[in-house]
Amino acid sequence: MGAENQAKHRQEGRSLRRKAATKKSADRVLIICEGSKTETQYLDEIRKQQRLPTAYVHLLGAPRGNDPLNLVKSAEGIFLNGDPHRKIGKRAFDQIVVVFDRDAHTNYHQALSHANQLNLAMMNDIKTKVPFEICASVPCFELWLLLHFQDIPALLDRSMVYRLLKNHIKEYEKGDQGLWLRTMPKLEIAQHRASQLSNQTTRNNDFGPYTDMHTLVCKLLHLTKQPSMT
Repeated sequence: MGAENQAKHRQEGRSLRRKAATKKSADRVLIICEGSKTETQYLDEIRKQQRLPTAYVHLLGAPRGNDPLNLVKSAEGIFLNGDPHRKIGKRAFDQIVVVFDRDAHTNYHQALSHANQLNLAMMNDIKTKVPFEICASVPCFELWLLLHFQDIPALLDRSMVYRLLKNHIKEYEKGDQGLWLRTMPKLEIAQHRASQLSNQTTRNNDFGPYTDMHTLVCKLLHLTKQPSMT
């Protein structure tokens, strides 16, 4: 190979290495949860097991209270303005997920509507439209835990969900740690049951049990880790 061709080959090789080093293989996900303990701890346990750095999965619990509309607006504000105290830059995410319960929130449907307006309406720091997603549970997050153990064919109130869950997780209380490891062996059946519910109703329907948690858990389990740049 001539000197000119060798130089060209080396130049092309350096160009390819630079592209490989800068290619993003993991989405930066902002997750804001209604619960400051239970949901946040559960999802953070998944993040830690998957060894996903906080640079790519940033979990926050109820920065402005557990009102769904305030949560959606908080997520919007954090994305647009950043948060220096948490070392979050402006528009520094590729996905946003807000996690909350239906319960008896009066502005639940307003929150869903506002989130829908924000979906793909904002650009991030690399000029890409950002999905703004809701992970809702009707009536509450504990429905997702309960689906690991039994079918739920009809809507239950929160107190009944708790009562049934305690049949499977003795002395369950909000904020319990280790819920991911305790329920993980039954994850596949819980995902199947949640998927069946989503075929029967939606998060907008107040008359049936529903949860999006199976899709969020699947997202975290399949989120690709960023390779080291050497």
